[in-house]
Amino acid sequence: MKPKPLEEKIKAAIARHPDWDDGKIANYGVKGVRVFQVKAVRAGEPIPAKVEEAPKDSVGFVSLERIIQKFDIRSAILRELGTIPKDKLISEVELCQRAAGTDKNRFRRTVENNEAEFRPLRIRLKLDEGEPKWYWGEKTTVEAAQRIRDL
Repeated sequence: MKPKPLEEKIKAAIARHPDWDDGKIANYGVKGVRVFQVKAVRAGEPIPAKVEEAPKDSVGFVSLERIIQKFDIRSAILRELGTIPKDKLISEVELCQRAAGTDKNRFRRTVENNEAEFRPLRIRLKLDEGEPKWYWGEKTTVEAAQRIRDL
């Protein structure tokens, strides 16, 4: 008995489980299949032989990019603020989680050490019952919220 070609196996798995996504087909539907191969079959294209992967770091090395991403909280805050839509504010708790992860103290120190830079990007509002909370956003959004708050 001749083994089935890979493309036929993938098509059969897709027919058996049409509600499964490409990743699930690759992981459970056909043994030894990669997601890029399932995507190619669904698109009606020939299966690529192999997608070149980026070389993995050696065990003993750490990239400078990884260190910067972990410890440069100021840049992380500014990067996260750049993703906030115009006319929207984000709570400081959420921004801290996105920028510093579980390291709240590093986030707080960064905000205190860059107070002049961050002052125009944050506002203290009492939107719910309880204590006022800090919110962050684009400079124009914060200025508009201050005008409305101070009416």
